[in-house]
Amino acid sequence: MTLVDEIRRAARTGNDLSLILVDIDYFKTFNDTYGHQQGDACLKAVANAIRGVVRRASDLVARFGGEEFAVLLPNATTRTAAIVAENIRAAIEALQVEHPDPSKAVLTVSAGYASLGSERLTTDLLATDLIERADRALYRAKAAGRNRVSGEARVMPQPRVTLVPNASKPVT
Repeated sequence: MTLVDEIRRAARTGNDLSLILVDIDYFKTFNDTYGHQQGDACLKAVANAIRGVVRRASDLVARFGGEEFAVLLPNATTRTAAIVAENIRAAIEALQVEHPDPSKAVLTVSAGYASLGSERLTTDLLATDLIERADRALYRAKAAGRNRVSGEARVMPQPRVTLVPNASKPVT
């Protein structure tokens, strides 16, 4: 299953699709202090915690790079994505993984989510837009102080407008 596959399926079935991006807060400090072995163990613990929250067979959890994870939720509305993202955030905080920075106490994550409905635009455009919107939401959560969840409403396409010479108004 890929993001493009799921977008095609959502367009075909008329179902929603949501994406959550989860980023470990201050992971570089953790990794630099405890070393790569502990950093890898931390990544595995976070991945397992996410999988513990995301239980439907149709959902996908994947490492998205560095200390970031992507959670793809087919048939999930924006509201569902918000609930799942908050449950992920709380589950990772509940792990009580000690953070080397005393001001941080325990390891936390920030999450951003975005959703789209069954819009029938090109899947490449929707995939890029969905990732960008979830990423912007993630960075809003980080900017607001970390250990937070932020989201974007459904990705709504702009209507296509065709200009016809000598027409009094655009044709949609």
